[in-house]
Amino acid sequence: MSLVTTTPALLTSAATDLTALGLSVDAANVAAAAATTGVLAPAAEGVSTAIAELFSAHARSYQALTAQAATFLEEFLETLTAGARAYASAEAAIASSLQDLVSEANASTQAFGRSLIAGGSGVAGERLSEPTWQSAPLV
Repeated sequence: MSLVTTTPALLTSAATDLTALGLSVDAANVAAAAATTGVLAPAAEGVSTAIAELFSAHARSYQALTAQAATFLEEFLETLTAGARAYASAEAAIASSLQDLVSEANASTQAFGRSLIAGGSGVAGERLSEPTWQSAPLV
């Protein structure tokens, strides 16, 4: 069985981190574009010109692929952010419903000064005293 644990804050943090990463990659691509897409031939002969054009063509292909990756990243970030908002809304709705349920369950016993649903002490509405094994001297 796999267990997935997340929170809206984790999703928002991931979106923020991915945005920063995307901006860094975009800046690096812009900085490299001029130098890589316009490679000059080291000599004015056919082989050098052909190799320079080959490198420039590869660089243009790379720039086209990174533009597609940037578009994908934008769409992914929109989906991730929408998921975080939906997750937060669902959690708020569930918390509200659970609070209403607890209030209803406790309503009848509140008249007697006790809560039906307490903090897990075993006795409704009372705190646990210190366990005897902790207060007894060790022998």
